[in-house]
Amino acid sequence: KWNYAGQGAYFVTTCSRNREHLFGEIKDGEMIMSQIGQFVEDTWLNLPARFPPLELDEYQVMPNHFHGILTLNGEVGLPLGNVMKAFKSLAFR
Repeated sequence: KWNYAGQGAYFVTTCSRNREHLFGEIKDGEMIMSQIGQFVEDTWLNLPARFPPLELDEYQVMPNHFHGILTLNGEVGLPLGNVMKAFKSLAFR
């Protein structure tokens, strides 16, 4: 059984409700974010302020979902589930 409170890098994906295209659209191969998509990005980038042992890496906002890589560091057992609950409750209301 994997310990999702352990140190390490994690790849996460989360989708909008019913996979609606709320976060923007792709035009000419480029993601053009809506205001909601920008809010999702801002929320992601502000997670380390809430969770100091957290380090963010690459991420991508897509029209109906989000991908990101994050690293849990330090001695504090910060469960990945707590981070994702906070992210989703703030960004995906």
